[in-house]
Amino acid sequence: GSVYVYASPSNAMFWTRHGKQFPRDTMNNQLFGESLSMFDNLVVVSARNDDTETNTGSAYIFQETNSLWSQQQKLIALDMQNYRLGFELDV
Repeated sequence: GSVYVYASPSNAMFWTRHGKQFPRDTMNNQLFGESLSMFDNLVVVSARNDDTETNTGSAYIFQETNSLWSQQQKLIALDMQNYRLGFELDV
């Protein structure tokens, strides 16, 4: 999966695509982008099926700096047991 980033200048009527984000370690059926939460210049994106053997899931943090988005961190559960981390997000 992927997440598309759009922006609109304060005085404009139209939104413009500014990028497409995906995890550095992308894999099939990861369900990346099924849920996301945004605050200021940070976006947290879920991948609740990140590990199909343990069902742990993960969440990825992206940050915007000077109109460019980049992955900052991947969050995972420490005990790795059926948490589906990232099923719901809120920042």
